[in-house]
Amino acid sequence: MKPSNWIDHMAPADGPPPTTLRGFFYWSLRGSFKVLALSGFTSILTGITEVSAVLMLGMLVDAALASSISKSSWRSLMVVWRRRVIFSCASANLFWYF
Repeated sequence: MKPSNWIDHMAPADGPPPTTLRGFFYWSLRGSFKVLALSGFTSILTGITEVSAVLMLGMLVDAALASSISKSSWRSLMVVWRRRVIFSCASANLFWYF
């Protein structure tokens, strides 16, 4: 089923629009509650992912600033970090777009 068919925009209205705000919202959004719930859930998951990525990056920066390692150790740390990024992109199928 295509996303364009998820909401029946040609469904007949059940009478005239209500005069209260809550009633009007229910009347006008009837039939789209499943799609709205799905988009709300997706937005919440996206926000959690963004916040966790920023937290992990902050922990990585804090750990790098707190450590005193040599230049060769920095290179090996960057190799490990690049491998993790490449693996994450591959597992999320982000290479389809490149």
